[in-house]
Amino acid sequence: MSDYLIFTATEKSNNNFLTTPIYQSMVRLPKEDPFIPHNTLIPIYNNKKSLSQLYNEAIKRYTHYNIIFCHDDLYIEDAFVFDKLEEAFKTHDIIGLAGTEKVNYNKDILSWFDQEYIKKGLGSGLVNHLHEGKRFPSYYGEFGKDLEAIDGLFMAVNPKKLIENDVFFDPQFDFHFYDLDFCKTAKKKELKITTSPINTLHLSIGEGVLKEKYKKLNQKFKEKWGL
Repeated sequence: MSDYLIFTATEKSNNNFLTTPIYQSMVRLPKEDPFIPHNTLIPIYNNKKSLSQLYNEAIKRYTHYNIIFCHDDLYIEDAFVFDKLEEAFKTHDIIGLAGTEKVNYNKDILSWFDQEYIKKGLGSGLVNHLHEGKRFPSYYGEFGKDLEAIDGLFMAVNPKKLIENDVFFDPQFDFHFYDLDFCKTAKKKELKITTSPINTLHLSIGEGVLKEKYKKLNQKFKEKWGL
């Protein structure tokens, strides 16, 4: 089994990071189990840099790992997370938790998520969310399909494959649109994207599309891709 590096950029300090869901997830994994691969958590504390810039640096530096890029407010609650990723990497190059077979580029404000496309069966994956103290599942559709894009909440990649195909994140998309742009670049290079049924809990419901910064990057994304 491959070794895995969990890479997260956080605005929290070193001490405060110890309370985050992603750190708590990692300390729960058994360390001496021979069936658990060697795994490492790399946090970037007090982060103010572009996620794309940091992720690109990690891709170039940690080529001996499969890398999981994820947010610090995500609990990984699945003891078989690495087994599931190994299985997914047999057929695909980029693995996520939720995504879509087709992105609707006709909307004013873009996102991989589109309610009408989900209703048509084009979505894939599942993420549990916690909102106002209540846990609820967001089911998008069947796992394992060939997708056009996945959510940046959790993205597992093989850095050697990315480097070979010159697939990197665009630094101008610092927090919003880095995932959609990355997936569009990967698809252009014929890399394969999918989801895996990994049990997680996200402490956010994705309200970033309401922010002014999101709207500005939405325009940059459209200009870059001629939309």
